[in-house]
Amino acid sequence: MDPSRSQATALNATPSKRPSVWWGVGITLVGWLILAFPAFATLFLTASAFSGCFLECTKPEPATGVAG
Repeated sequence: MDPSRSQATALNATPSKRPSVWWGVGITLVGWLILAFPAFATLFLTASAFSGCFLECTKPEPATGVAG
């Protein structure tokens, strides 16, 4: 086979099919959900430390709230 001909066919090869845009949307949404849970838990625990009310109301612990 002629080398120049094999190079030409390799250059003219059709590119592989790109994945759907919905794959990117799905991966992004799953990533946001994975990040949202720890963020919500941290916010909840910090707010309960500042207020002193989690299961029952006690003296607030501002140092724990600031650390959060």
